[in-house]
Amino acid sequence: MALAAVIKTVLKIQRMKEMCILIVPCSGWRKVSGCPNGMENAARRVVRNVIKKLIPQIFYEGRIQSVIIYYNRVLGKKIKRAQACQIDLTVEEYVQAIPWWAQKAPEAWELAAELKWCNEAWKVKSREAKARRRKMGGASHRQGSCSHTHWKKKVEKVKQRPVSDVEAYTSGRMGNQEGTYCNPRVAANNLRFNI
Repeated sequence: MALAAVIKTVLKIQRMKEMCILIVPCSGWRKVSGCPNGMENAARRVVRNVIKKLIPQIFYEGRIQSVIIYYNRVLGKKIKRAQACQIDLTVEEYVQAIPWWAQKAPEAWELAAELKWCNEAWKVKSREAKARRRKMGGASHRQGSCSHTHWKKKVEKVKQRPVSDVEAYTSGRMGNQEGTYCNPRVAANNLRFNI
């Protein structure tokens, strides 16, 4: 997720908090006036789920942002995001390029660089994931952020009949043209399992 999208999501959370709930550090949740009755739990669940997704993305985006800042400020070179994704810095270089939102916690930033981005095990895992993504001949599916169960319910609503898990799986991976798949591996899997 791009940094702009992360910020947009955080702003949505802030609006939701203003309307329904307030996160009070170290003391849990507190009801704020203006929240419709019965919506507090739903609002908590939404905020909790968004935060679970945002924290790993913040570290991912923060590393890339730090590489761009380092090249721009320290080396005096402008680089694009795609280039920054391929570059690894040292712990000292990451510390020289702390993004604005992490400036109040330089020790935490250094720790993240040391334990995550400069850790050899993390680098190996990252390279393997990049290699897997490069092997994909297209999108892995077309069902957006829906879970399989939610996607199956959507398909059943459109087709106005019950569908099997396999049929829901297949429909979530269909290509732009009728009878094609969004990824060649999906077609191979369907042939392998006689779908």
